[in-house]
Amino acid sequence: MFRPSFIATKDAILSRFLEKTLFFTIREYATMLNLKLNSQKKTIELEILLKGEQEPLKIMVNEFELLARDGKHLLCFRKITASREWIDILTRQYLQNLEIEIPEKVAKALTLII
Repeated sequence: MFRPSFIATKDAILSRFLEKTLFFTIREYATMLNLKLNSQKKTIELEILLKGEQEPLKIMVNEFELLARDGKHLLCFRKITASREWIDILTRQYLQNLEIEIPEKVAKALTLII
């Protein structure tokens, strides 16, 4: 099994990669403040500042899963919560259990390191 220091380093690198990747997705409406991935617990903590808002929004993915079905690679957030009630409701209704197709190369890389 991997040493805790290796896992922490790997998770820090993956967190930074995800942070940079998500930057391009959210840059029109938010600023990324923090992202932490824990590959052993399969959690992602995300903190963003929405444009026009004073307080950061915290999103917690408490369980995610990588899937392969019909030749497609999918990422699924099984449990997700947000620090604002109305966004929490939206995330549970529209993101929880949503299967998002991801490129094969990304899926293979994630499978190897998560």
